[in-house]
Amino acid sequence: MHRIPLSRPAGAGSWLAARTRRALGLVTARARRVPALGLSAAVLMALALAPPAAAPAPPPVRPGRPAPGTLARVEAYVAGEIARGGIPGGSLAVVHGKEIVLARGFGSITPGGVVRVTPETPYQIASLTKSITSAAILQLREQGRIDLDAPVRRYLPWFALADEDASARITIRHLLEQTSGIPFRASAQVVWRDPRAIRPSLERGVRELRTVRPIARPGAAWQYANFNYAILGSVVEAVSGETYPRYVATRIFAPLGMTRSTFDLAEATAWKRAPSYVPLFGRWREVALVDETWHAPAGTTIFSTAQDMARYAAAWLGAADAPFLTARSLAAAQTGGPVPVLPPYWDGTTRYALGWEHATMDGTKVVWHFGVAVGHRAALFLLPERRVGIVLFLGADTDLLWSTARGAASLLLGREPPARSDDLRRQLSWAMLWCGLVGAALVAWLGVAVTRRRGQSTASSAWFAVPRAIVLVLLAALLIAYPLWILPAAQPITFPLFFAAGLRGWPYDVVTGYGLLACGVALWATYSLLAVRRLARRRLSHGDSGP
Repeated sequence: MHRIPLSRPAGAGSWLAARTRRALGLVTARARRVPALGLSAAVLMALALAPPAAAPAPPPVRPGRPAPGTLARVEAYVAGEIARGGIPGGSLAVVHGKEIVLARGFGSITPGGVVRVTPETPYQIASLTKSITSAAILQLREQGRIDLDAPVRRYLPWFALADEDASARITIRHLLEQTSGIPFRASAQVVWRDPRAIRPSLERGVRELRTVRPIARPGAAWQYANFNYAILGSVVEAVSGETYPRYVATRIFAPLGMTRSTFDLAEATAWKRAPSYVPLFGRWREVALVDETWHAPAGTTIFSTAQDMARYAAAWLGAADAPFLTARSLAAAQTGGPVPVLPPYWDGTTRYALGWEHATMDGTKVVWHFGVAVGHRAALFLLPERRVGIVLFLGADTDLLWSTARGAASLLLGREPPARSDDLRRQLSWAMLWCGLVGAALVAWLGVAVTRRRGQSTASSAWFAVPRAIVLVLLAALLIAYPLWILPAAQPITFPLFFAAGLRGWPYDVVTGYGLLACGVALWATYSLLAVRRLARRRLSHGDSGP
């Protein structure tokens, strides 16, 4: 609140001074007769004419620093969303500048367990690693060792795709902006061919891209592909002469004081990392993790905590105590790329550049990235104009990450959270339970029908057998064709890490439930076709035996 000074007419100062002198003169004259009265009057007159004492100045409020009430609302909101989704646990941190103003854990390490989640509980940060890879590239650029517009082959002469022209033209910037033309499903094309062959090293995984054909010329289209950042990790190794994990640990983690961030699964486990949970027929099931060296610069390998990632967020806000990136690099990374992201997020166009996505939320610039790993979800939001960062971890495969993270950001901007979203992943898991039950019932019913079938069908059943066969055949064809032809193009689960929780990228409950339903319908379709065939033969035989 601003104080508004009261104004007075010109010349009022001289008029007030004259009246004051006159009053003091009268008091002085009377004071010769009554000294005590004169002294008291003079004191009272001086107090009356003295300017009022200034009120104590309020403590300065740093621009963008969330108020305590706002932080309390954010904490309560995130806790409520975790409880609503039945998620075993999660953690949250909010940073303003370099000050962590909120750090909180929710729930427990295990569903209903006694070990509580804290801000120091490690989670997989997944694709938040992409901004770490970007930071490594920008550090090397600041040292004059990398040119963002140079072709990848300047640093990796052996780099090759199935398209020689694209292989020669792809630049470091194309990889950072996800505009190289490497397809989203490159992971599936490479990994599913020989999952074990690419694990020994990052370079081995990138070399396997030689059989992958790009979907667009470099710079022409945006498509998210983890292999873009796997290639960048190989560039970091080639230029720095260090392995990617060692470079990140010594040049990023250590300077920023990220003492509980690691590439080592055993170390994270010793720190009581949060287990990974996936929905299996609607219930949370713990799954093991897979070590994928080739995937390290893109995600799934790094474990970190809300506290450590808050320090990391502060570095991207330009508030790190240790050397991190220059203001020029920070600005470049927080300015969207040339090709819009489709579909867009939030208010207007979303763009991707240097390991971050960029958009406008409620009229304020927001920079963010999400991370999806087996049984973990991660989000990191930056509000550069407010110098505020938000870190959120959820300990399960859930679709509530997006709405919860955005709701927390909205509250920090003084807005109400958006409408709550549903956990579609868990709903799908429940739906697969019913699909599986229906499929199993169809198979059982078919067994009963076959065993009880009389030697010949009645002629009155012909009118029902033919349309039944047509409907069941079409339904069976749709159930079989849908996952084989349609879903793979949009299925986001295409990484080998999901082998721990599914079959070739498909969760076990989806494979089982959908498979049983498709099998049951297909068997009934076959049975119906055989019934139609028997009816046709009987009618034909009846026609031949006529007079």
